Amino acid sequence: MKRFLKNLFVCFLILVVCAAAVFFIGWTSLRVSPDCIGVVKSKTGGIQKEPVRPGKFSWNWEFLLPTNTKLEVFELKPYLINKKISGTLPSAELYSTLLKSNANFGYNFVFDFCVNISSESIVSLYEQLVFSDQKGLERYIDQICDSAAKMLSSEIMKKVENDPFFQPETLTQEDLLGLVDLNKKFREVQFSSVVLNECSYPDYSMYKTVRATFLSKIKDVVSELENSSGSEENADFINRLKNFFNKQE
Repeated sequence: MKRFLKNLFVCFLILVVCAAAVFFIGWTSLRVSPDCIGVVKSKTGGIQKEPVRPGKFSWNWEFLLPTNTKLEVFELKPYLINKKISGTLPSAELYSTLLKSNANFGYNFVFDFCVNISSESIVSLYEQLVFSDQKGLERYIDQICDSAAKMLSSEIMKKVENDPFFQPETLTQEDLLGLVDLNKKFREVQFSSVVLNECSYPDYSMYKTVRATFLSKIKDVVSELENSSGSEENADFINRLKNFFNKQE
């Protein structure tokens, strides 16, 4: 009798251990850290629409099958991204040389973005194969911020060109978010803040004056060559000047 009870206890203990192992293998929320979510992808059921959240009990039987299921964890933290956009206006170096000065025909903008992404967007984008892991998510957000910085820079440059009294350095966060509706352009994420940290822009008035003077001289040279007696010999050179002139307009 004692031997029977002993064997029964051993069997019960084995069952308890096995049940506990099964329970912990399928307990997915235990694997997700705070401020993160998990996305379950299995060979048998595909990608689960409902993300695994920390603190909310979640158990998936698919994990009981070896190599069948994968839990990909993504961070829900605010992503702080710094972006720099710089360059020069067309033919800036040439016009600066003509002036024989260090005229500023370049621009430089540095933006700081704070971006959030919802768990629903993460699951949807993961399902669309936009990214497959945390590093992929970070690259995706970085690319969005890169596009956002280019859009903002383009709009700022337009305003600088059209309004000589416009001062980009005075733009507030609300102004920047209103300049380009980023949250409408990029619906998958949420821009919680945008800050213009550094700003330099070209002297458009001087640029336009030099450009107009230069193009006028080119036009005069082309006209003189066309009216000269050796215009046929200079045909190739004239065509090159015309092409250059057309590109500058």
